[in-house]
Amino acid sequence: MDFISFRIAGRGYGIYRMSPRTAIRIMQARNIEKEPDESIGCLAAMCKSVALGISGSRNLFSELRCLYLRRRFSKRATLPELFDAYNKTLRMIPLEDMAGIGAVMEQLSASISKDHE
Repeated sequence: MDFISFRIAGRGYGIYRMSPRTAIRIMQARNIEKEPDESIGCLAAMCKSVALGISGSRNLFSELRCLYLRRRFSKRATLPELFDAYNKTLRMIPLEDMAGIGAVMEQLSASISKDHE
């Protein structure tokens, strides 16, 4: 896929073809052990992954845009919007990284199921 668009936090965003560096950074954003509550850490990881997918990894301004988007999503996005955007972001990762996507989705579903017990 070359392009995908979605709405989150009251605005429309698009993700274009990802570079390998951006895909690696998205896969590394899944560390949820930093937060005391796993559900908060999971939401923070999803916000960061979506923001990285939108901003890319080209220059300094992409880092600033990622920071701004991550804060915006954590304050204004609803859970269904965030989850949909996260799934679309993971679909844009090249096929070579599909094993990593499976691990991310497994970790996400495990943390969500722990919260509902």
